[in-house]
Amino acid sequence: MTERRHNNRREFNILVNNTLLTKVPVDNVSEEGICFTTDKAFSKGDFLVLNFTLPGNIEIKAYGKVKWQQQEAEGVFINGLEFWHIEDEYKEKLAAFVKKTTSETRQMPC
Repeated sequence: MTERRHNNRREFNILVNNTLLTKVPVDNVSEEGICFTTDKAFSKGDFLVLNFTLPGNIEIKAYGKVKWQQQEAEGVFINGLEFWHIEDEYKEKLAAFVKKTTSETRQMPC
């Protein structure tokens, strides 16, 4: 069985390897990784330097490894990245954001 998360997409500004991907649709973010849509094809195993801003103006800097990529349409790619390294200060901010948004999601009525 394939796990597919069904979260509302948010758009973050993401800087990947010094290339700004403005208002990138993000499917989900966790303490372990991030899934976002781009018009750029990455290869499985690529290491990326990520800088992104979470809602609330929370800056995160991380290194990630492309675990999978799926082409949705011509020039549209969904990328699943596993965080490879995050400094402690960013790890704490990310953990707090994930905990807060997970709590808010659970409290919302169906």
